[in-house]
Amino acid sequence: MHRATGWKKGRGLHSCRRSGNNGSQLTFSPPGEAEGCFSHLQALGNTRRALQGTIIRYKDTYMQHVGGIARRRRQTRGKIPEYQMFSRAFIPNPYYTSAMEDFDLMGYSVTSGRFRSKDELLYVGGAPRGAGSHGKVIVFSFPDWQSQPLTVLAEWKGKQLGENFGASLVAADVNGDGLSDLLVGAPMHSLKDKPDAGRVQVFLSSQDQQLVSSDYRYHGSTRSFARFGTSLAHVAIGAPWEDDGAVYIYLGSASGLRQTHSQKLQPQDFPQTMKGFGMGLSRGIDFDKNGYPDLAIGSFVSGHAVVLRSRPVAYITGSLTSEPPNIGLNDTLFQLSACLGYRGYKVPRYVSIKGNITLDTAFPSPRAFFTDNKSNFREISLVATNRETECLQYAVMVKDDKVDPRKPIHMKLEYDLYSPEGHNILVQPKTEPGIGTMTLSRVGIVTGCEEDGDDACLVNMQVTSRFDRYSESDYMIIGSDNKPVLTVMVDNVGEPVFLPNLTVQVDPPLSLTIPLTHDCVYADSDLRTTLTCRLANPIVKGGRDKVEITVDASNLGDSSSDPDISLEVSGEGLELHPLDNAISHSLNLAAEANLILHGYSREEQVVYQRFKKGSINTTYTPSFLHIYSIVKEGPTPLGQVEFVLDIPVNITDENFLKIYHPKASFLGDPVACTIHGGTFSVFEKKPLKSRGEEKEETVNIVDAKLEKAVLLNCSNPLVSCAQIRCLISTWPAETVSAEFSVRMDMNLTKLADHISAAAGAEFISRAHAKILTLNPLLTFIGNNESVLEVQTFLQPDRLPGRGVPWWVIVLSILGGLLLLGITSYVLYKMGFFQRKEHEEMVAHQAIIESNGTG
Repeated sequence: MHRATGWKKGRGLHSCRRSGNNGSQLTFSPPGEAEGCFSHLQALGNTRRALQGTIIRYKDTYMQHVGGIARRRRQTRGKIPEYQMFSRAFIPNPYYTSAMEDFDLMGYSVTSGRFRSKDELLYVGGAPRGAGSHGKVIVFSFPDWQSQPLTVLAEWKGKQLGENFGASLVAADVNGDGLSDLLVGAPMHSLKDKPDAGRVQVFLSSQDQQLVSSDYRYHGSTRSFARFGTSLAHVAIGAPWEDDGAVYIYLGSASGLRQTHSQKLQPQDFPQTMKGFGMGLSRGIDFDKNGYPDLAIGSFVSGHAVVLRSRPVAYITGSLTSEPPNIGLNDTLFQLSACLGYRGYKVPRYVSIKGNITLDTAFPSPRAFFTDNKSNFREISLVATNRETECLQYAVMVKDDKVDPRKPIHMKLEYDLYSPEGHNILVQPKTEPGIGTMTLSRVGIVTGCEEDGDDACLVNMQVTSRFDRYSESDYMIIGSDNKPVLTVMVDNVGEPVFLPNLTVQVDPPLSLTIPLTHDCVYADSDLRTTLTCRLANPIVKGGRDKVEITVDASNLGDSSSDPDISLEVSGEGLELHPLDNAISHSLNLAAEANLILHGYSREEQVVYQRFKKGSINTTYTPSFLHIYSIVKEGPTPLGQVEFVLDIPVNITDENFLKIYHPKASFLGDPVACTIHGGTFSVFEKKPLKSRGEEKEETVNIVDAKLEKAVLLNCSNPLVSCAQIRCLISTWPAETVSAEFSVRMDMNLTKLADHISAAAGAEFISRAHAKILTLNPLLTFIGNNESVLEVQTFLQPDRLPGRGVPWWVIVLSILGGLLLLGITSYVLYKMGFFQRKEHEEMVAHQAIIESNGTG
């Protein structure tokens, strides 16, 4: 056939069969110049030399179909001689057809089809350089005479410059209406950032109407330089430059060509190494006589051609039925029948089918299960006979808790063909891609709400709540009860309510604890402030469900306000009175705490050396320590407590006091303190001096007449004070204390002009503790602040001496002599000086001495 045409640049070739007595036809196109096979085109080539192209139609005169003629032509034997194969040629002159222009390559691709009527054969030609290199396609019919123009019925142009719109054509019935539809390839079409990806456009036909373009554009895998649409067959699309080439198989549907390919063929699917795969595609021919068309694919770069044989297509149907079709609210058993049917064209009589059944697919926790394996899932297998149906029977158990009886028990049956090992795969059938191999069914549940003629349940839910140890008028002391229990009652006075839920929400810092009696989940797992619980299912008319929820109040503090608690119930059904489905109330809070300050001076008195009236020794530096402690009583934890200590440091602009950094601690940790109106001094340890190195310094007291102690406190208008501030954070509910101590040194040189040498001074520091974070709107019990003063006395080491008058001394001596005389006289009268015991003792002593000498 190729030798008979003789076209050097021929590209498109198409054969068709006409109805009636006109025989078979062969249509092909020479889009370039002729080489002299036909005198008419030879003259055209010599005169115009333009690549205009035309459409040539050959027609046989024998009343048999093309397939038979083609085979006999190859054999060069048979009923029809080769010279009679196409004895009539019809070559229209492109000069008379305005739709053909110079250099448009009209006839680069050709096809034919019955686009408007089953009785009318129309032709299609592609001109990829037409329409200013956008490409175009025309649908036409041949005129009666070669000198007449083609009858152009439709013309489409490409959308993109250089996309080669019309480079490939195929006519195929993709929507099953009995009329041919048209596929047009534009292999050089470019997408964004994907040059030469290629596209195919589908035009759908309808009876006695023009072809209409579908909205969807096909691009294959949208790969750069794939040139998808280079070749077309029924319905295979080649993309020979996508890697080493690819062929996409598409299936039709009632709405047209499916948008997703059903199969993708690539060179790596075959043992040979091929390149340029998909450049040429054959029309469907049944090579192996199994009743299904096969496909030949050319791989032009590597020089291969492969033939793909089609397998038989089988159709499997499945069904699930239950007995009874519906169950009651208290029913727990039904019978399930799973049936599978099998049919197909030229398929084996027996096939193996495998599948599975899933019960109650809509519920994460299934309500139904098979009685034998205690599961909602099971696998099935059987051997099916062509055009027959096989059924399997199973017993199914249903749980007492139907969860939501308004929702039926959905069941799913999945199935597919199974090919045992060792069987010839080419004769084994395959299900058609895109045809579902799954069936769904359901078993309804009778709820008991149908008595009024309406399936909807008319429910009337009510919710109430209370704290076990507190009424609405009582206060809960913060810290006294960190685990109060909230009891919620849900009643239903209407028809049964299914899937009832309770939602409890509290304001932070309260949080909720999941009760053990109900299935509850947190809506916010981090804060745990919202809890949704499944209640008893169903709650029948007059029924009640009670939920006890522990509320975590351990994070409440003195800054807290009365938190709100919201409750809402819901369920399946029509609520008659929705206003009583939700309530909200506040938890009345009160804070209870007492701040108590304790303090003392470790040196109650410090002395200085006084020499004489009006002079003291200033080499000595009095040092003393003031110690304070704050004790908190009461159950309420405190957020922040401030300790403020006012210390006199100046008198009439004379700084007489050094303050060392305080030692402050709380719960074993140091407390940060700051000072205002002064600075902290650094403690320096002075070296010891020998007794001879010590030197006394004296200062004359100016105010020698002042006889009473000077008051050194912050109330004295002549005294200015420094202020130490310490902040304690997070005071727990327990009774604990915070400790503070401040060491101070006095400068007697600076102080000497302002105190009495005889009376000294009284030094007073003043401490103030206060709760800073206390919510003013919160009911408070106790004392939220405390004040205390600590004194240290500054005194001389001795009182001042004074002279005694002489008359006092004389009177004292005379008085003493008089008292001595009176005492002696009294003793004489009492016989004290005439003692008998004394005389006896003297005599006894004389006797002893005489015996010793004798």
